[in-house]
Parts: sequence; structure tokens; C-alpha cells
Amino acid sequence: MEKLSKNIDINMNYLSKLLCINKSFDLITRVIELKGHKAAIYCIDGFVKSDTLEKLLEFMFKKTDSFKQPEDFPTDASSFLTLLLPYCEIKLEANFAPAVTSLLKGMSLLIIDGYDQLFIIDCRSYPARSISEPDKDKTMRGSRDGFVETLVCNTALIRRRIRDPKLIMEMQQAGTRSKTDICLCYLDDLVDKKLLSSIRKRIQNITVQSLTMNQESLAECIFPHKWFNPFPKFKFTERPDAACAAVFEGNLIILVDNSPSAMILPSSLFDIVEEADDYYFPPVTGTYLRLSRMVISILTLLLTPTWLMLMQNPHLLPPWLEFLKLSERNVFFRALSSWVGFKTAYVEFDVQEREAGASKWSFKSLVKYAVNNITPFSAAPMQIVTFCGIVFFIFAVILGAQSLYMYFAGHAVAGFTTVILLLLLVGSILMFSLGVIGYYIAKIYDEVKMRPRYIISEVVKSKEK
Repeated sequence: MEKLSKNIDINMNYLSKLLCINKSFDLITRVIELKGHKAAIYCIDGFVKSDTLEKLLEFMFKKTDSFKQPEDFPTDASSFLTLLLPYCEIKLEANFAPAVTSLLKGMSLLIIDGYDQLFIIDCRSYPARSISEPDKDKTMRGSRDGFVETLVCNTALIRRRIRDPKLIMEMQQAGTRSKTDICLCYLDDLVDKKLLSSIRKRIQNITVQSLTMNQESLAECIFPHKWFNPFPKFKFTERPDAACAAVFEGNLIILVDNSPSAMILPSSLFDIVEEADDYYFPPVTGTYLRLSRMVISILTLLLTPTWLMLMQNPHLLPPWLEFLKLSERNVFFRALSSWVGFKTAYVEFDVQEREAGASKWSFKSLVKYAVNNITPFSAAPMQIVTFCGIVFFIFAVILGAQSLYMYFAGHAVAGFTTVILLLLLVGSILMFSLGVIGYYIAKIYDEVKMRPRYIISEVVKSKEK
């Protein structure tokens, strides 16, 4: 690892080659002089709080100008830091590699001639959006703040809720080129030490160039070759209150820079069906809701396909489930006799008048009876809808052509052509689609009735020779 020299020119030349300063417009270098000592400031445009840096420079100029003798100037970097840099977030660094990484993170570098150490000044100001309620994890009750893409803001949101000295914010990095900041958040006395050590080791062993998809890339790097497991290995949340609740339960929280959510591990199936609102209910109520979601999910995944299989294969039904068989109920004798295919004969007879009472059949009931008898034996209404859709489409094409002609002739009202074309096109497509869907529904209805493919009219036994 290259170390700094006391000659500032050597240091500046090395940094210029390492950072390709002449090729990047946003890498700013400013050379100044402090009481006869050459100094240089390195920063990235857009990442620096200019007012903070200006106040530091103003203080240093005033302080050094007050020196009466050259010997009054500090002889080492540590003394200079103590006397001339009244700012909290400053540290000394003697190696180029971590200094360059800090610069690329948005920090500023100060190099002074005669010192074999440089100053890393953390006066960053990341571009960030305002803190607002996440769109995904909305709650009826509770706070309305959510994580953002800035790591420092996310850690502050957790610190605001957990004021415990045992709360640890451990910084890690991943990506040989991106050097993405990763924060491990946990309570030191509650977290599983074995899990923490395993996750820390896995992050340190990541060799990819960058975490392109942030947390998802990190998850794939931490748990590789787990494609056969369909369940998620982590639980994700965009709510600081849910993350803090997980920390109090002894879980490990992973925050990744540029990601507006937190990873919670370990996670189980019980955690997956959990919602943020559950934390704001009494324990019994919250547990009941989680169990209900789990039971419903299991029933949806298992019982529905099982029921469908049994309906398609009724011979597999056990005797105590015979009631599940779907038998046809809407029957019409005239239609069924025609469908069976037996020979039929027509016999004329006179219907005698009713001797007593009055018929209960009204016009409404007769229409209903006719509809109920037509629908089980014919898909003609659905085909009529399809035919109407085709006719409507042809009409739409003709009217659309006429509208286009009026538009190009200059006689159309502004906006009318676009509206009428969209209405005609969408309407015709909807009508045609409804007809097609109805036709398939009719076919499904035929399958559900489970009518036999054939009916045995007569069994003929072969004569023994």
C-alpha cells in the first residue's frame, strides 16, 4: 500500500494519475498557501457542503496569519489538526488507498506540504429525497416516515427510535469497484453471535465488482446456490419502526447504501406473512392475524389444486367425499332426449283445459324457464356476442376511415378524430374479446357438467360356439 510523502508535489502527482483528475470534470483540486506552506484540497462537486468547507478555510487562514514566526506553524499533522481544524468529522490518513476511497465517497482531502499524513474531512451532502411514508408498507396506525436512499439518514431513523448504547452500527464494504457501503445494525446483547460472524465473513468474501441491484445483489452473494429454495431468505421492509421491532427481537438488520429498504434476517415463513400493522395490534390479535394469513395461504396452495384434481377424476374421491361430485341439475327433457340420440317419434295430442285452479306460470317465469333451458344446451348467446363484436369492428373500421378522411380534409374538430378512433377500436376489441371469453366459458360449462361421451343403448353378448 502506497504511503504519503512529505513532499506535496509527489503526493499531488500520484493522486492525479490515480484519480485521472484531468479527465473528470467533477473532481475539483484547489491549491492554497498557508503561511508559506503549500496545501491542496480535493473534493467532488455535488458532494460537499461548500459553506462548511469555506468556514474551515477561513478559520485556517485567520489562525495561520496570526503566527508571528515560521516556527509557530505546527510541525506535524496531529498538531495541525488539534490547533487549526475545529471540526468533529476529520481524521488523519497516511495511505493513499483509503484516502482515495474516502474521496470517492464524497469526503474532502487536505494535503499540506511537510506532512506525511493527509486530512479526511467529512462534510458530505448527498443528493437525497425527503423522508416520506413508503408506498408499499402503508399502515393504518403508526409513524409515517420511511427509509430513503441515503445510508446515514436510514441509520439516524433507527437511532432515533433505539437510544441504547448496545445498538451497534457496523460498517462494511462490498464490490471491488463500487465499494458499496453496507451497515450491519444489531443489539450487541441480543443478536445471534454465530449468525453475525457468518454474515460478516460472507460480506468480506464477496468478490464481485459491484452490487448492481443493491440488496438483491447482496442477497445473492451472501446465499449463493440456493435456487432450489423458493422461499425468500430475507424479509424486506421500508419502515424504520418495523426494522426497530426486528432489532429488539434479536434479528440482524442490513442496510445498503442507495437502497430505501432494510434486510431482516433470519426470517421464517411466519415473518413473511407478517405486516407492519401487526405491531400496532395487541399480541393476541397480531398473532391471530398472522396465523390466519398462513392458514389461508396453505389452503390456497394445497386445497385448491387438490379439489380441482378430484373434480376432474371423481373416481379418486373417497366415500366420505362423494358429496363433492358435480352432477348436472339444470335438465330439460326435450333437449336431453335429443342429445341422447335415441330414435324419437312425435305424437299429436290435444291439451285439455285446466279443470280447477289457475296456472302459476307468468310471462316472467316462462322467460326465465326458457333462459334456464337454453343456456345448458347451447352456446349461441355467446356466439351472438362474438358476431356482434365482428360487426362492430367492421363498423369501427368504416367509421374510422371516414374520421381520418375528415381529419386530413381539415373538417374535423380538434381532438375528435383521436377520441373516436380510440373508442371504436377499444369497443370493438372488448366486444370481440367478450365473445371469445364467453365461448371458452361455455366450453368450461360443458366440461363441468361431466356428461358421458356416449350412452349404451344395447349390450349384445356373443354366442358361444
